[in-house]
Amino acid sequence: MLSEIIVALLAFVGTLSGVIGTVYTASKKTTYQLQRLEEKVDKLEAKVDKHNHFNERVAVIENKDKIFEKHLERHDKEIEKLGACLNKMFEKGV
Repeated sequence: MLSEIIVALLAFVGTLSGVIGTVYTASKKTTYQLQRLEEKVDKLEAKVDKHNHFNERVAVIENKDKIFEKHLERHDKEIEKLGACLNKMFEKGV
């Protein structure tokens, strides 16, 4: 009877140590995988920030482009006026 209890206790200790070892190993693996995922998320966040900054720069360039187009239109009109004045001067023989 005593030997059966000892065998049962040894089996319990063996099972318990196996379970604890398995849980510990799984916990370490899960922690490692979480760290890797966090690193990947950090890298992706950096890429997204870079992309967002690029979009902001493109928006600024587009706004400047509109301003330059307005200036060009104004200058084109002034050139046309000057050309018309020169044509009139040449027609009058000045």
